[in-house]
Amino acid sequence: MNDGSTIHGWVRDVDKDTITIDPGHHVEVRPKEVFDLEMSAADGHCRLTVEFLRCDGPNWVLKLPSFVRILQQGARTRVRGLELTIDLERGESKVAGKLIDASPNGVALEVETALETEEVVPATAHTPYGEMVALCRVVYCTPAPNAAGRFRVGLTFADLPRLDLARWMRFLKSSAAA
Repeated sequence: MNDGSTIHGWVRDVDKDTITIDPGHHVEVRPKEVFDLEMSAADGHCRLTVEFLRCDGPNWVLKLPSFVRILQQGARTRVRGLELTIDLERGESKVAGKLIDASPNGVALEVETALETEEVVPATAHTPYGEMVALCRVVYCTPAPNAAGRFRVGLTFADLPRLDLARWMRFLKSSAAA
């Protein structure tokens, strides 16, 4: 993996000595390679130095450090099953995205148009608390499973104004409580 690389993915499993993650896309990594793993939740953050052990299908199995101290247990990081459409602007056209899951830092959408990784797109979400507008960076774009001709897109908020952030956090909290 290149120095300074950032990969956004999912934690799939944690046991006594290892953590299994889905990095979201293919990245070359060597056995015994050591790197920092950061995990974020709505009310907490964790950084660990891990060692790459092996691939297990698309997932990476990483060796955890011998001592991990958990300071605070957070609420669910991502909220799924929300009914919300987020419109993305690409030049003169709009792409409607169906929300798959959401977090304080970004969203996963299903769309009909492939987007380029690292592309920055304006996004508009119509929440019950008002319209939220943000500039988003495309983290990944892969074919959607079980949906021919559609794509799963991960977006991080590159620029989210303070009032829009407040609307987004209120939407997430009310959705998680439902």
